[in-house]
Amino acid sequence: MTLIKLTKLEEPSELKIARERFLDKYLECFEFSDEKYKKKIEISSSLKNKYNIANVKRTLESETHGKCAYCESKVRHITYGDIEHILPKVHRPDLVFEWTNLTIACPQCNRIRKNDYYSVNEPLINPYTEDPGEFLFACGPMIMPKPANDKGFITQQLLELNRAELHERRKEKIELIHYLIESWAQANGPRKAVLKKTLLKYIEPSKEFSFVLKGYFKACGLI
Repeated sequence: MTLIKLTKLEEPSELKIARERFLDKYLECFEFSDEKYKKKIEISSSLKNKYNIANVKRTLESETHGKCAYCESKVRHITYGDIEHILPKVHRPDLVFEWTNLTIACPQCNRIRKNDYYSVNEPLINPYTEDPGEFLFACGPMIMPKPANDKGFITQQLLELNRAELHERRKEKIELIHYLIESWAQANGPRKAVLKKTLLKYIEPSKEFSFVLKGYFKACGLI
């Protein structure tokens, strides 16, 4: 989850075509029993990534504002990014071409932290259907689960949302903006209004780490 609420854009026609052409073939590699999928045969390399279509990825990048759907890092700053299955395709191959199950994630969150985690009873926060702010809050550069909130706790712990590199980058972002907060706090009249308008741009959905900055602005009395 990208810490901010996301909205799905219109499904690219290329994905619909791929689903119609390849989903049945993909599911032939699995058997379904006891309400679970189990891989029956290896998925061929020619079939494995048929959902990975250029326009699909571009559209996903637009709806996530170019950020990882889990840690809110600007993906293009560090990697090309992965097309991520919110419910892993190894557990839900029936959703491998499902538009509502696709997003963008950085390799650290997707391949190393979340990987193939899947739980019907203890799912991670889905930023498309849920507001992450109902489960998590920002405490300086830290992302913390709200007290007695299991979903927030599991999401924060599994994705390691406070891993060292993220904590450091968020801290640097706060420190860079702090001088503007100081100026705003001491200003009056039109100058104060202009500074506030400038600061609020840092918490627009397209900005990196807007969730922690919004929490910081609340603590400072800006919002």
